[in-house]
Amino acid sequence: MKSEDKIKVSPLNERIAAPPAGEQSVIDRMETLLSPLRLMIITAVSIFVAETLIMFILHTLPSLSKLMEGLLDALALTVIVFPVLYLFLFRPLILHINRRRRAEEALRKAHDELEVRVVQRTAVVTTLNKALQHEIADRKRNETELNLLLKVTLALSEAEDFHSALCTLLREVCGATSWIHSEVWLPRADGACLERSPSWYSSVVGLAKFIKASEALTFPPGVGLPGRVWSSKRPAWVYDITAETNFLRAPFAREAGLKAAVGIPVLTGDKVVAVMEFFQLEPREEDERFVSLISAVAAQVGSMMQRKRAEEELRQSEERFRSVAQSATDAIILADGDGNVILWNKSAHTMFGYSEEEVLGKSSTLLIPERYREAHQQGMERYRSTGEAQPMGKTFEIQGLRKDGSEFPVEISLSGWKKENSMFHSGIIRDVTERKRAEKEREKLVNDLQDAFINIKTLDGLIPICASCKNIRDDQGYWTQVEQYVMEHSDAMFSHSVCPQCLVKLYPEYADQLVKKSQIE
Repeated sequence: MKSEDKIKVSPLNERIAAPPAGEQSVIDRMETLLSPLRLMIITAVSIFVAETLIMFILHTLPSLSKLMEGLLDALALTVIVFPVLYLFLFRPLILHINRRRRAEEALRKAHDELEVRVVQRTAVVTTLNKALQHEIADRKRNETELNLLLKVTLALSEAEDFHSALCTLLREVCGATSWIHSEVWLPRADGACLERSPSWYSSVVGLAKFIKASEALTFPPGVGLPGRVWSSKRPAWVYDITAETNFLRAPFAREAGLKAAVGIPVLTGDKVVAVMEFFQLEPREEDERFVSLISAVAAQVGSMMQRKRAEEELRQSEERFRSVAQSATDAIILADGDGNVILWNKSAHTMFGYSEEEVLGKSSTLLIPERYREAHQQGMERYRSTGEAQPMGKTFEIQGLRKDGSEFPVEISLSGWKKENSMFHSGIIRDVTERKRAEKEREKLVNDLQDAFINIKTLDGLIPICASCKNIRDDQGYWTQVEQYVMEHSDAMFSHSVCPQCLVKLYPEYADQLVKKSQIE
């Protein structure tokens, strides 16, 4: 009750307020003792005054008779004693009685006013108590709803997969409210209809037929409670599902005793990704607060589904990347902004000799010789401060350092990226030892060929030859056979044979035999 609602003492009450109980009892006892004494004193004084006056009159008038003396005595007593008694005894008593009456009247009025105020204040207190009870009930309900949202948030964050998260959600909602059965419907892969999810919850028995009927049904858009919610993207409340014409499971619901139902869409953006159903055992008017609560829960479920889907896509992407990285023939290394290795594939193990356990979390500088490390650190510092580095996005050659301390030539391609406030870079490394060896062999072969071309003997210019014997004249003027001349001026060798024309001319009989043999074949 507020301070201004407190009952205040009126001035009237203050005027008639009684003294303390102890003081009042003393005054009463004093008045009880002094009233007879005061009466006796006033009477004695009055009589004394009257008798004195009579004696003075009789002394002044001695000739009065006894009768006159008696009358005079009575008259004096009457005239003197009674006024004195009235003035000093009866009048204060009358005034006291009147004051008591007025005080009693004022006290009665104050009592009546107090009773009215008590009734008024009682009504105010009753109203305030009712308002307080409503406020307490609302606060308890708010606390219950807040605890439900916290539990749902925690359950969704800790759930291993989507369906286990939904089961936990339905259990928490039904446990915090009076709804006894709940189901979840999900769009089929082709988007043609809704199918019941494996996630459901029931706090009562006797719903086996209804549950089995739900498992066997699918709902196109607009059909049944799930289909209506799916197509409208808005909550739908049914006062009594057994009286609904667009509720395919009405016979099973009637047998199970289900009455009220509500469907809540789960949205990600403007797309319905699920529909939640809740059932009750008695008809119930629409509860906007419950709908708002479950809609808030559904919003969290939508965010969770979107997050889980993103996490699943990220996990699959990471698995694909790891699969590609582990099967690559080149070494693939990922490092954080500090240059510490966070990914190490099998080819890197084969190339450098370090196992994944030995190198994860270690600086990538252990893979390069000591003479390159200072320049590498300077490049990393420049990359962290400016986000730019000359080697990034380029391929270059450098010497790598194996676990056993041996160096070998590598070709490395670096790239970097930022994620939130963190920086990462990757390196694809190829061992070019064989390529370098092949290049050296190719270079040697080229040199050998060049030397061979320099030393080769060639024939060029005008060479005189005899028209009859076909001998050739050399540079000194000597005539020699063609075979001898060519062998001296080139690396060619000769073998002698007979051409067909000379064979006919020189050996006609062999020529005829060869012709006949070729015709037979």
